[in-house]
Amino acid sequence: MTSTGSGTTAATPSGSGSGSSSDGGLPDDGTQGCSEPAATYDAFDDFSFEANPTPGGPWQYGATQGLGGTFTLFTEAITDNELQAWRHPGIIDPNVVKNPTDEPLQHPTAPIVFPAQDYLHVHPGPNDEPSLLRWTAPADGAYRVDAEFISLNTDGATTGVHIRHGDAALLDGEIMRPTDVVAYAELHELAAGDVIDFIVSDGGNGYASDSTGVRATVTAMCSALGPSTSTRR
Repeated sequence: MTSTGSGTTAATPSGSGSGSSSDGGLPDDGTQGCSEPAATYDAFDDFSFEANPTPGGPWQYGATQGLGGTFTLFTEAITDNELQAWRHPGIIDPNVVKNPTDEPLQHPTAPIVFPAQDYLHVHPGPNDEPSLLRWTAPADGAYRVDAEFISLNTDGATTGVHIRHGDAALLDGEIMRPTDVVAYAELHELAAGDVIDFIVSDGGNGYASDSTGVRATVTAMCSALGPSTSTRR
């Protein structure tokens, strides 16, 4: 990562192996001559409390055993203090949580703030269990992948943050202070069925207090690539 000051980090892409490309030779605007508006898939706006994967959409919520391990869907949806969460049955962590209200929500017993927009709460589990948002490409084409990771624990989460295109690492960074921000924005040529994972791991020092905010969007640079379930942007 390259420091940009004030606790903000611009994470350096990890490389484009295994068929991944940062831009695929696309023009700067990524449109490839497309004249219609792009379709945007937004993890926060598209969040579904009714079904996992999201109904008619490309998002899934789950965890792996170790970074890069087998992906397992969360199957239990619960509400707690107005929050909506996906997790494994009867197990608090790992999880993915949305605040569906119009105001930030403070955890009643912990220094955690759940934003009312943009960021989902993503928390790893106790046994090297990274939690993640998985997006699946609906069709071949050019896509812009944008993400931002922040600490939602006001004392500071200590987490690893990652983006993967299949097995290829696009980003590896870390959140170590309350003010740290790790951001990513790149164009990629994807095939239908390719997956992009937005991952929060425990950072190698335990999972406690690792509440991390993840803002993730994927934009199809031609609207013909598939319908978007988001109305924002």
